[in-house]
Amino acid sequence: GAASPQPGGPAAGTAGAGDPTAAGGGVARPSQGIVLSFDGLEKKEATVGAGPVTFAVTWHNTTEQAYGKVAPVVAVRSLAAEGGEGRSLRGRLQREDDGGSWTDVPLTEASGNYLASGDEAAFALAPGASRTLRYRLDPSIDSAEGTLLIEALALTPATPQRTVEASVLTALRLSEAPAAARMAPEFTVALAKDDGGADPQRATFTMTVRNPGAAPLASVLPTVLLSGTEAGSQITVQAGYGTEGRRSLPVTRNQSGLRVVDTSLLERLVRPHESTTFSFWLSVPEGWSPDPGSFAVVVGAKGDGREAAPVVVHPSLATAGR
Repeated sequence: GAASPQPGGPAAGTAGAGDPTAAGGGVARPSQGIVLSFDGLEKKEATVGAGPVTFAVTWHNTTEQAYGKVAPVVAVRSLAAEGGEGRSLRGRLQREDDGGSWTDVPLTEASGNYLASGDEAAFALAPGASRTLRYRLDPSIDSAEGTLLIEALALTPATPQRTVEASVLTALRLSEAPAAARMAPEFTVALAKDDGGADPQRATFTMTVRNPGAAPLASVLPTVLLSGTEAGSQITVQAGYGTEGRRSLPVTRNQSGLRVVDTSLLERLVRPHESTTFSFWLSVPEGWSPDPGSFAVVVGAKGDGREAAPVVVHPSLATAGR
């Protein structure tokens, strides 16, 4: 069949599209009978890595004839990045479907299949009727700052050629949070005694690390030091890791004689005012247990170069023969 028309080309048109730099956008091609509008982006600024921005798009039939099938399409047309750093928009765009579930759709118009992304969500529009869908845009932490142009389109998904009935643009400012909004993480530690059984682990503790600032922390890590003359050679450390369950973590001695647990495997992004939990297991060989008076674990957390004050905990370790 014929090639699909490109947004902004003759089939899409620009008449009535409004000023794309105006917050909230405008309406496009009223002569075609479908008017589109954005809601929820007025004067809004998105922060890279800080979480999704939710907005709505409405498709309104201004005619006295019914549209049997209208395919809704929303994508980012362009990013006018600042600084010339060569970065681009990364992240995720989702559409809320019936029942409240969210479906991933192509993030940008650079995606070859974005014009087909609304086919499964196509709806009928009776004369004078409207349909509103919600979207959420989640720019990732490595996106460039700049101005996003977001386009919404109304397509008729008929074969052999899709027809763009209407389109509208709106602008969204994308920026990084100021350095003052980035704060050191906070954390709490909870100790638990393992009940033994066939599992060789005898003690575990969890850390809940929270980002109290208004900016995302791109690199959050727990810090774990083992203190005690025999701790490094006798105790092994594992951490919870994805769907794999547990992963063993390397332990090395630092210049102060403490055993440093390598937690680099656990690096995470933590959004503003959100928390993440790390779980650790300590195991000892059969027939050996540390001296409670000399063994301790120094626990801390750091995020983007900012460190929380560490605390000392004393996990209770035992062996099957004890």
